[in-house]
Amino acid sequence: MNNLLVYQHWAKGFVEEVLNGEDFQPSGVCPHQCWSETMVLQPTLEGMLGLYPDATKNYLKISPQLPADWNFINIENIRVGKSVISLNMKRENDKTVYIFGQKGKNKIHIEFNPTFAPGTNLSKVLINGKEISFTSQSNRKSESVDLNFDLSGRTEVQIYTSGGISVLPSIDRPIPNYKSEGFRILSSDLDGKVYIVNVEGKPKKSGTLKIYVTDKNISNVEGGEISEIDNCIYTIKVIFPESADKYLRKRVKISLK
Repeated sequence: MNNLLVYQHWAKGFVEEVLNGEDFQPSGVCPHQCWSETMVLQPTLEGMLGLYPDATKNYLKISPQLPADWNFINIENIRVGKSVISLNMKRENDKTVYIFGQKGKNKIHIEFNPTFAPGTNLSKVLINGKEISFTSQSNRKSESVDLNFDLSGRTEVQIYTSGGISVLPSIDRPIPNYKSEGFRILSSDLDGKVYIVNVEGKPKKSGTLKIYVTDKNISNVEGGEISEIDNCIYTIKVIFPESADKYLRKRVKISLK
């Protein structure tokens, strides 16, 4: 998002070639260069959506890693050879529904690996209404499902879940000449019932964490304080003390009931 929003300044509609590391100002020669836009497209296509098509094998791998509070997404015009694929996702209560569409003569083999927030319990998976066995991968940073199927026309995948906790992305909206002093989320992981978020900020400043929690409540916070609760989203304020250091790091520990 930080790269994308650059289009609102300077050569409007374009993403600058190089930005200054200290001040929010361009440092490149020409903003009208296609590789600048790749730093908006590539993180979306390869990172957030995890798209890897192979037209020679009629194959598509898709591994979406979406913010925990996104309840829907629509993806159109994924081309695999002579086929065009679409994917719609909708979260509702205890399940996430993915609907794949395919236009073209050839079946497309789909390797589907959606990722969920750490601590998510994956209870069952249905493909076109039929419950199937599945494998999953679990670690302190995420939960994911491994599915394989052939797509011809329309396929609906339902994944039933419960639980899960995740920090939401912090999106800054700097204006030209803004100094580099924003609040940073460095890392996060879940250790049993304690969710740990490592952050960085300037001395005598504060930052805000948005924590998305499902099916559970937060019982205690170390390193910050809860300032607001809105449905599944807890807002936690983090205050950095006075110091001679340029930046400070804090570990915020969030305990679940």
